Amino acid sequence: MEPLPSTSVRNVAGGRHAASRFDRPVLRTVALCTVAALLCSASVSTALPRFALLTGTRCSACHYNPQGSSIRTDLGYSTMNEVGAFNVDSLGLPWLRANESNTYWNGLVSFGLETRFEVAKLGRPPNDVRMVIPMQLTPTIAINPLDGLTLYGAYNAGPLRYPGQTAFDAVVQYQPSMEAPMLRAGYIQPSIGLRYDDHTIFIRRDVASSAAPIIAPNYNEVGAELTYEGQQWLTVNLGAFSARNLSQADPTVDSKQLSYLARVMLWPRLLEEGVNGEVGASIYGNGRFRMLNVFAGAGLNDRASLQGEMMVTSNADNRTIRNYSVMGSYQLYPWLTLNGRYEHGTTENPARPIATAQGFVVGAEFFPIPLVELRPEYRYVITDAYILGQYTLQLHVFY
Repeated sequence: MEPLPSTSVRNVAGGRHAASRFDRPVLRTVALCTVAALLCSASVSTALPRFALLTGTRCSACHYNPQGSSIRTDLGYSTMNEVGAFNVDSLGLPWLRANESNTYWNGLVSFGLETRFEVAKLGRPPNDVRMVIPMQLTPTIAINPLDGLTLYGAYNAGPLRYPGQTAFDAVVQYQPSMEAPMLRAGYIQPSIGLRYDDHTIFIRRDVASSAAPIIAPNYNEVGAELTYEGQQWLTVNLGAFSARNLSQADPTVDSKQLSYLARVMLWPRLLEEGVNGEVGASIYGNGRFRMLNVFAGAGLNDRASLQGEMMVTSNADNRTIRNYSVMGSYQLYPWLTLNGRYEHGTTENPARPIATAQGFVVGAEFFPIPLVELRPEYRYVITDAYILGQYTLQLHVFY
């Protein structure tokens, strides 16, 4: 039996009469270019939202960014430094665990590094070609000159491929005490919904119509955001931002008008049962541009998680996008987790027919040794115009 092709695209618009509505060679080219762009785009490493559900700990415990992203705190680094299927000492690699912390000089400076590569076949069989695609090379740094004051940032050496995408973030963060609000200012990403480390997720894209991102990978704006987490069961975010990069992704947005962000998140927990929950919503807007995200999830300590998010966005052109994703994970071992995701997207535009898309993703996260992750995945996408399947393998090395 011959193996399934790693990438396949099939026209499904109108059966045998689809050629009257779509030019098939053009359609295949568009579909394959979309896949290539998704795989090759630069993306800054972000937190996995399921970790909060598996541990009952908020993202701010392991990342300097309270929404999860980029450089890890000392706790975040030391936790991942313990995760691996193989004992590095028995492999003759004890130096991999020589550093028990990523923080130096009495807590003054923390360093980080994110690298990602993807192995995938691109093209239509029999002309498909297996490629090793560099996705990310991101050094990060955090400086703590005074108690409560942190400066941190990251730079991604990858190319910018989407409107509104940025190459770096730079943050000044101040929190006088654990119970007090935290102020972040600089070149930052608004706390929109949940933040994922997979930029192909439907929640931030117009998948049904053009597959273009509404919120690009590594999207940032000049602005400020206030975060309150003084209660263990509550997170509140309020912010104001420039709209310069948002207006590149959506030309109907007025780049001279400030955008606003409001987000509330509750963290219910059943301690005796080991169940952790989350439920919340955010709204991000500028003029007639609105993005509403509603999300919820539940997790069993160190075992399984289930969460979902819905996004509804509209703009001055009366375009309305309604997307949702439902994802689950099951942790077999600390170093091996199985994942699955179902997604659906709908785009309504007065000038075009209603467009829909569905997506299925199954995969695993495997940590053979600390700070090294292998992520095999299979993606299956169904749109009104084509069906697409894609096997990929991602290598993630981080510090």
